Amino acid sequence: MNVVFLDCTLRDGGCVNDFAFGLTAMESIKQSLETAGIRYIELGYLDANKGSDMDSTMFISEESIERQLLKTRVKDAVYLAMIDCGKFSIEALPKRSASTLDGIRLCFHKRQMDEAFKDARKILNKGYRLFIQPMVNTRYSDEDIINLAQRVNSELPEAEALYIVDSFGAMSDQEFINRAQLMSTTLNPDIKIGIHSHNNQNQSFDVITSIITSDLNRDIIIDATIAGIGKGAGNPNTMEVLNFYNKVYEQRYNLDCIKDVDAQYIQPIHSMYPWGFSFDFYLCAKYRITPSYLKFYKQHQARPEGDVERFLSTIPEDKKDAFNRDFAVAHYENFLKTACQEE
Repeated sequence: MNVVFLDCTLRDGGCVNDFAFGLTAMESIKQSLETAGIRYIELGYLDANKGSDMDSTMFISEESIERQLLKTRVKDAVYLAMIDCGKFSIEALPKRSASTLDGIRLCFHKRQMDEAFKDARKILNKGYRLFIQPMVNTRYSDEDIINLAQRVNSELPEAEALYIVDSFGAMSDQEFINRAQLMSTTLNPDIKIGIHSHNNQNQSFDVITSIITSDLNRDIIIDATIAGIGKGAGNPNTMEVLNFYNKVYEQRYNLDCIKDVDAQYIQPIHSMYPWGFSFDFYLCAKYRITPSYLKFYKQHQARPEGDVERFLSTIPEDKKDAFNRDFAVAHYENFLKTACQEE
């Protein structure tokens, strides 16, 4: 089993600061990851509606990524961007060349699977390496996972990786291992298994070390971010997981350069927009719900602090996976009325 790491600081970390890193920080973070020896580097999102052409890692076009971050490249590094199914037309992607991105991470909700597989085929046909990201993996049964892996084998056999994505940090390390083993027994042997976890239960490091030390007989990609920056409680910490790998296996990664950009760029963001484990984010994992509802509640909070769990627990299953502002406003108003009546 070969383990490689993917740093998604510039993409998942952008959920913290609205992707407004600025070009100097973007370039410095990329360069630090290259110097550290990380093979897969995710540069941001591609989004036709929310994307920007400058200073943001929410990009409006592939060309804007090339112009800002791909003027220099490191041999053997794989440069990626994420596309959220339905938010960027694959037709707008140029054919892959020596100057473009190397790969696309395509994320989608379970209900979007048919559309996502069509987009995935287009991505492959344009020459890009494909990383398949089925969000909210807790919504998939074991049978669903087997069927998904079989469909990938049949329709997208050139894919580089199929991911286990624990969007709300709700899965334990054993759940990850069980799911990875299930995938591994079904998936074509050349397709890697990716691991994307969140720290809502304060156990993302345990998840990663358990995966690394398991014997899956399968190449694995581990996602992490500098200082764990990311949506909600954040992600596994790049420095922690690389330090663990260096100590247990081989001294492959240079952490000094990552420490420098952490101090210069990431910690100032943390001081303004804190992330990390908290009881509130634990509740998001408990109820398997996007942290965006928690953020909405905090911004509009008119009830005692203890009512946050009550609010989260009343959100229906079909609304939990993706934040819907219109629903949130109506649901919050109804929640306040009900709470007041009960008093």
